[in-house]
Amino acid sequence: MKVVLLAMGSAFGRSVLARLLDSPRVTLCALVVPPSAPPGFPAVRIAGDGYVAAARRAGVAVIDHRDDDVVIDQLPDRSPDLVVSACYPVRISHRLAGLARLACLNLHPSRLPRYRGPDPLFWQLRAGEADTGVTVHRVEPRIDAGAILAERFLPLTVGASREALDATLAGAAVQLMLDRLEADPVVRLRPQDEAQASTQPMPTAGDRIVTTRWPVRRAYAFLRGASPAGTVFRIANGSDEVRVSEIIGMSGQRLEGIADNGDGTVRAGFPDGSIVARRA
Repeated sequence: MKVVLLAMGSAFGRSVLARLLDSPRVTLCALVVPPSAPPGFPAVRIAGDGYVAAARRAGVAVIDHRDDDVVIDQLPDRSPDLVVSACYPVRISHRLAGLARLACLNLHPSRLPRYRGPDPLFWQLRAGEADTGVTVHRVEPRIDAGAILAERFLPLTVGASREALDATLAGAAVQLMLDRLEADPVVRLRPQDEAQASTQPMPTAGDRIVTTRWPVRRAYAFLRGASPAGTVFRIANGSDEVRVSEIIGMSGQRLEGIADNGDGTVRAGFPDGSIVARRA
């Protein structure tokens, strides 16, 4: 199956690329990347990142341009079976989407129509969800609103890193897409239920505040998995607050407030346990 992948250097996009490169069922025709970090994605490197180098080492053409007409002109194969988007922050034109013989599909790390938007995993963890999922759906002008090809539930592992969660979700999404199309090459879609839809924006610094009123497992899952390693979060206990950048562990030992351990780490107490973290 010939595929053109549109992705940027998030953990999810990198993992989708790796899975497609490893799959004997796929010939990756090109990787299309945005030439610079889009607004709201300051932590994501684009040109020259490892995923770009990996594609080039595999002999895949890499195209970095926002103009779809330019992208199409540079494609080595203009009749792919699929155009696939994975964490791609640029609207895809009808002309580019229309190149696909079967469909232009997006791989989304939530069970749509819930958690539409640019960082669904962050918001699922912040809400304390126990499960997540992946959705393969058709690209249309409304973001994440296209008809669904397939979906799959997945558990959210408490304490897993963002990189590990993204890799798991990306692998599941690629396998789901390929299995579904191999079993039935007719692209059968069902519309999303708009009554169940929710959309969240890019997270801000204020969204990275965790209150010590949360259950400890919810706080630990969110702090570990919501954002890439090194992201600064704030743990707040009333007026007392600490900035942390690495979550070291969780225990059932209860503690009142936030205590400095004297070695660059702190222990924050929650109603049913505590978390050890490194100061930012």
